[in-house]
Amino acid sequence: MKTTAIITAAGKGSRAKLKGNKLLEKIGGKTVLERTILPFDYDERIDEIIITASEEYYEDYKKIIANVANTPVRLVVGGETRTFSVLNALN
Repeated sequence: MKTTAIITAAGKGSRAKLKGNKLLEKIGGKTVLERTILPFDYDERIDEIIITASEEYYEDYKKIIANVANTPVRLVVGGETRTFSVLNALN
């Protein structure tokens, strides 16, 4: 059986009241996206990680993923809502 982790990261982060994408903010030298990926990457039970991203930040996420993950990662464009982002990831 294959185990896939889905990280929904296509949101705008407007509730965080930040100027940019909250997943690109750094905490202790690492972006929030890196800190989100790492526990799944270290977990031997996870075979693949799928991350949803808005088109606006797709390339930024791609660069971060290339430098962080050892586990295979697929980046997909998210939807207008979290529900549609999850659906895109599942498809």
